[in-house]
Amino acid sequence: MKRNQWTIYVLLLILLLVLLAGCGAESAPEVEEAAMPPQEEEQAGEELGARLSGQFVDLMSGDEYLMKYRTTMDFEGQAMEVEATVAVSGENTTMISKTNDMESTMIIKGDKSYVIDHGSKMVLQLAEAPDAGDSSFDESTGIVDVDPDITYLGDGTEGSLTYEEYASIDGTIRYYFDGDEFVKMVVNSNGQTITMEILEISDTVPDGIFDLPGDYQMITM
Repeated sequence: MKRNQWTIYVLLLILLLVLLAGCGAESAPEVEEAAMPPQEEEQAGEELGARLSGQFVDLMSGDEYLMKYRTTMDFEGQAMEVEATVAVSGENTTMISKTNDMESTMIIKGDKSYVIDHGSKMVLQLAEAPDAGDSSFDESTGIVDVDPDITYLGDGTEGSLTYEEYASIDGTIRYYFDGDEFVKMVVNSNGQTITMEILEISDTVPDGIFDLPGDYQMITM
């Protein structure tokens, strides 16, 4: 396989790791807080539900969702546009990425991960699945890891869009809206900023998206 292809795979692997970390990483150390009176707890819950981002925070901190987005990555000093589809169901994750004339797929099943090169009909099985650690965006998998205990910071406007911002484990996550439509997400993770144009997001994962091709050559690292 060409060196450039492997370089792109590494970049996409990093991208996926940052995303995964934003959606389900280990919670930040808990800070002891005074108990909130029941009435105030109820009001806080109602406030979260009233936010535009509430349903998407719940969706991406759950066990199953599909997200399609477009982002730009730096590849050898040049901007490279990537269109990605990320599917999550329990311990299974698939990221399908398209850039220029190349398409690649990464599948994670429990503690095993696979990189699929459709051009050469090869499957590279990695020794173990990538670990994002304490990060809000898994650069290797393209997954935003939204911890259900993230803290709401506030809202604002940026141009014609409104946003709602949360503090994550290692930075912030902003959900941008055009009216009621969720159009963009910006994740600041470990000093790195990832901007994603949202193309589709739902709680429905297609059948077979986690299946490995049976007629490809398997190579184990």
